[in-house]
Amino acid sequence: MNKQEKLIVAALFLVLIGWMVHQNREAGKRAEERRSSATNEVAVAESAGLSPDVNPELSVGDSDAVDAETVDVEPQPAPEPETGLSETTVELLTENCRITLTSKGGGIRGSALLEYPKSLDSEPGETVELAFPDDPALSLQGIPGFGKRADFSLRAAPDSRGAELTATREDGLRLERKLVFTNGYRLAITDRFVNASETEIEIPTHRVMLGAMRSDDDAGDDAALAVDLRVDGDRKPTYPQMNKAALAKLFGGTAGGGCSKSSVPAAAPLKAEAKTEGAVAWAAVRTRFFVQVLTPGQAAAGALVRAKRAKEATGSFRLSEVDAALEVESVRLPPGESLERTYDYYAGPRKMASLRTLGQGQAHIMRFGMWRIFCEWLLDILNFLYAIIPNYGVAIILLTGLVRLVMYPVTKRGAEGMKRMQALQPKLKELQALYKDDPQKQQRETMRLYSENKVNPLSSCLPMFIQLPVFIALFTVLRGAVELRFAPFLWVADLSSPENLLLEQLGFGINLLPFLMSGTMALQSYLTPKTGDPSQQRMMMILMPGMMLVMFYGFPAALGLYWTTSQILAICGLLWQRRKNARSAEISTNGVEVIPPPKETRQMRRARER
Repeated sequence: MNKQEKLIVAALFLVLIGWMVHQNREAGKRAEERRSSATNEVAVAESAGLSPDVNPELSVGDSDAVDAETVDVEPQPAPEPETGLSETTVELLTENCRITLTSKGGGIRGSALLEYPKSLDSEPGETVELAFPDDPALSLQGIPGFGKRADFSLRAAPDSRGAELTATREDGLRLERKLVFTNGYRLAITDRFVNASETEIEIPTHRVMLGAMRSDDDAGDDAALAVDLRVDGDRKPTYPQMNKAALAKLFGGTAGGGCSKSSVPAAAPLKAEAKTEGAVAWAAVRTRFFVQVLTPGQAAAGALVRAKRAKEATGSFRLSEVDAALEVESVRLPPGESLERTYDYYAGPRKMASLRTLGQGQAHIMRFGMWRIFCEWLLDILNFLYAIIPNYGVAIILLTGLVRLVMYPVTKRGAEGMKRMQALQPKLKELQALYKDDPQKQQRETMRLYSENKVNPLSSCLPMFIQLPVFIALFTVLRGAVELRFAPFLWVADLSSPENLLLEQLGFGINLLPFLMSGTMALQSYLTPKTGDPSQQRMMMILMPGMMLVMFYGFPAALGLYWTTSQILAICGLLWQRRKNARSAEISTNGVEVIPPPKETRQMRRARER
């Protein structure tokens, strides 16, 4: 390594250290901003009720945006007057979930997910709770007398798995709501409107609300906060999402990518909303690990998406909470008649196995993208391996080994192609020297040499292209799988987040797996047969591991474990191939293979002794 290369390596090392310290400090700042945002938002609550003008560039469709023709921003309806009755609550309970129903609005005030601890160091009984203090989930908006401030009579079933709520208006319109746990985290809801008057009553267009979701990440990471929809079109359903990039446009700002930060104008409002028209089969509000899904018995006429941003002095854009609602069309109810509407409500982990059971494509909420089939297969295999050995770290190692075993024929073919290319390097250099003044003839002679020796110069790249979908799928699965939340392995306390070792002692966390990953990548590059310029190969052996260290340093530990394991297995394969090649060279003399004598068996020894 010359002096210039040493300087480059030293500069790269300093950049890596600075980047890692910067990343840890930024995570600490996000956590502090999240803790202080609630106080700031209360101080500006009156100004937060404004809605912005529609951004004409906003789009929602099968991509990550909202169709410009289906977007409409509406003002909030006037709040219903508060009654003098006090709020009463009851709890519905299953082995997985505890839901708190409220008499104010007849909806859900909160849902405790009993299988998921609140934090890594939670005390027994401290579990994740989806809390809806302002707008209860399942409350109605747009029907006077039945809104979130209306009083309902509330009665729970003896087994605590169901409840009935009733409210009656002065004009004789009565709402009877029944909620029953069907299994796990699912509730079956039946809303029965009864016209007990002697005149026809119109039930106006109204909305069924989903509770507001906030980030479940301790650092306040809002990247996963989003609303998902299924819109049934003429040909096939689409599954649009309103993620941070789309929601930023509602505030007149932009969501940054890579190293850039999201930003909004200084005068941007704190709340915004957008309306989507069409036959909406279901709506979901999600965080990284948890989700609410509301599925009507009959497709809704549209959906409303609302977002609230954290007030930042710097003008940067950070989501505080996101919620949604299904819009139900108006209907006229004759005297003495009744009308029933049904809904299925799920509030629980964003887990593929659970979402599949909902039955209308809700598994798209996992947002696996174009690699969805690979992702679903890999996640199913990961959970199958976990069922055999109940440790997700071991399951990831076994899954990595299984993937490499399946890819072995392709990897072997690529290694053989690289070996043949390496054998042709002396002849290629001769051609380069012989035809250095005639590039076209040099190219023709090079291709003739490849053809005569049956060498494909792209064969070494084939394994990379074939393994790319699998790698992307594994990356997607391991980055957001709720199964990995707080899953321990060796020194890693939580596979779903960076290791952050010695965080309290040093003020910033140290992640070992990214260093192991970079080290094994450098070793693999060193052992791989070289086919190009040696100086360039040495430089790539340094730069690529350095780049991967920067990219992966703040990623979940599960990704580092997967990539490190994959490279260790690759290194074992390279060492085995080297040993095999060395053994082949030893038993070969002047091109004549020396066949070793057969091993003496017991029968052969007895015959010799006689």
